[in-house]
Amino acid sequence: MVNERRFRFGVTVGQIPNTKTWLEMARRAESSGFSTFLQPDTLFTPAPLPTLAAAAAATTTLRVGSWVLCDSLREPRMLAWEAATVDQLSDGRLELGLGVGRPDAEKDAARLGIPFGSPGQRVQRLEASVRTLKGLLSGGEPGFPAGVQRPHVPILIAASGPRLLAFAAREADIVVFGWPADTTMEAAQNGSRWSATPPRTDSTMWSWPPG
Repeated sequence: MVNERRFRFGVTVGQIPNTKTWLEMARRAESSGFSTFLQPDTLFTPAPLPTLAAAAAATTTLRVGSWVLCDSLREPRMLAWEAATVDQLSDGRLELGLGVGRPDAEKDAARLGIPFGSPGQRVQRLEASVRTLKGLLSGGEPGFPAGVQRPHVPILIAASGPRLLAFAAREADIVVFGWPADTTMEAAQNGSRWSATPPRTDSTMWSWPPG
């Protein structure tokens, strides 16, 4: 039996010309019927979480999300604190997108003075980060700030390789397939053999050509 899932549309916005224009863009996305307002994570675009908080403050129903945070650049407990704050300020509209880093993320890490790690190390770190984030954002540690949403802020994981796809299938609320735009149906089907179980919620499964 195939479970029906809602199909949602999000819009990704990078540069912010000025505050007025940024807030107008968020309001326009909301009035146009978009579900989620997404901010990328690069050093040549504004930091995602502060800008998402501003977009949420200018809207009432529009969800806001990171597209996607490079896990290697962030300490998970600090990220949980900041994500919980945005979720509280937005009245429970945050979607927390995470990944092991886009192709140029290693350059960002070098400029920030942060170790990037090998692909295997980054996958292992992301797996540990997701476990930490879920525990903290669900209120699992007394006295630590938690988000509004339950069981926790929805977590989006961008994945392409078998190990990370399998992990995303088990743990993500939303999955981003990090496949090139010219991926064939056969290749997609082969890549989907990592699990017979789809993500655990009715959230959209996005597609995301990297680049």
